[in-house]
Amino acid sequence: MKSDEKRIAQNTFNEAYELYYESIYKFCLSRLNGGSEYAEDCTQEVFLVFYNRLTKGDTFEYPRAFLYKTAVNIIRQYNDKNIKINSNETEFDEYIPSDEINGAIEKISFESLKKRIEESLRDDDLILFREFFIEEKRVKDIARELGITPTTCATRLHRLRSRLKAIINDFI
Repeated sequence: MKSDEKRIAQNTFNEAYELYYESIYKFCLSRLNGGSEYAEDCTQEVFLVFYNRLTKGDTFEYPRAFLYKTAVNIIRQYNDKNIKINSNETEFDEYIPSDEINGAIEKISFESLKKRIEESLRDDDLILFREFFIEEKRVKDIARELGITPTTCATRLHRLRSRLKAIINDFI
């Protein structure tokens, strides 16, 4: 991709992000049962798909329509995944006695998990973890504080979530 095309894609993304982030977030929040964290994940994925398509050279006559359609598809995926998770939890509970599950949960405190996460992360990821997950700041506010674009911040958060899942799975 040429530098002019890259600049145009970045400008298009930033414009769409500023114009539509709030409404896409509210749309996801109203349709997901998981609350604000799932809505934030959904919104970030929507804009990540949009950004990836822009960097591949796609153009959008109606970016708002594309963002909403992408949000609908991602919401559907989240809901399908949630149904599978809930059905798997039911099956899982049948195989493990409930007293073993409760004992394992009691051993894991938020503070011990937080400490393990903080020990496992690099400094830049640790800052992002604290700002987003502990202080519950919004992506664009974190980006402004770190001096990066919201796109970069959203991408780093997406990668951070993968690392956190691995850390948590190892911990449990």
